[in-house]
Amino acid sequence: MKTKVIAAAFLTAALIPLSSVAQGVPRPEYAFDNPFWGLRASVDVSSPGKWGVGNAKYKLFGPGAGVALSGVYNHPVGGGFYLEPGIGFFYDTMDADYDNTVPDGPVGNIDKLDAWVGTWGMRVPLMIGYRVDFTHDTALFLSTGPQFEVGFSSHLSDDMPGGSSLAGELYDKMFRRFDFQWKIGAGVAFGYNYYVGVEAAFGTINLAKSGTPYSFHRNMVSISAGYNF
Repeated sequence: MKTKVIAAAFLTAALIPLSSVAQGVPRPEYAFDNPFWGLRASVDVSSPGKWGVGNAKYKLFGPGAGVALSGVYNHPVGGGFYLEPGIGFFYDTMDADYDNTVPDGPVGNIDKLDAWVGTWGMRVPLMIGYRVDFTHDTALFLSTGPQFEVGFSSHLSDDMPGGSSLAGELYDKMFRRFDFQWKIGAGVAFGYNYYVGVEAAFGTINLAKSGTPYSFHRNMVSISAGYNF
């Protein structure tokens, strides 16, 4: 009888952790089972596509670099999955280099362009992801989801002549302010607090303000470092 009681006690003790996991109760042995806030700083590399005019494509914009600062909220939903919304602000650039050797080219009365574009704006990613725990406080985070972007200001580095089609605010003349991107990312958090990752965002909206027959999309790769709270 005593042996049966001891066996039952051991069996009950073994089943309690399994029952807790099955019910979705956070496991205290993994630090990231609980929601947390994070701060992320990144270096961005813009990868703009060609400027389209009907079936013709012009290499009007080239790669550029930038920086961004954002905050995220990571909320586990069970089974290793999590939701991670965020909000951030960025300053990005891209090269603007064009020699108008084609009649009726994409930049109107501009014959030659040798400058770069600087853009300020805000991003709001809404990511869903999966976490792989390596140790108590080290984990791999894989994520994907939509990212909404709104531009505040976009100007050429050089002051264009007053009559130029590219003088002044480019959001008033050339670009749409709003972009919808699809984002994928991977990162590692270690020591709980520290994070490094890489993300790519693919533009899905035609950013040419005047629309058809004009078209333009912009993609982005980011390398980030951060701190979890």
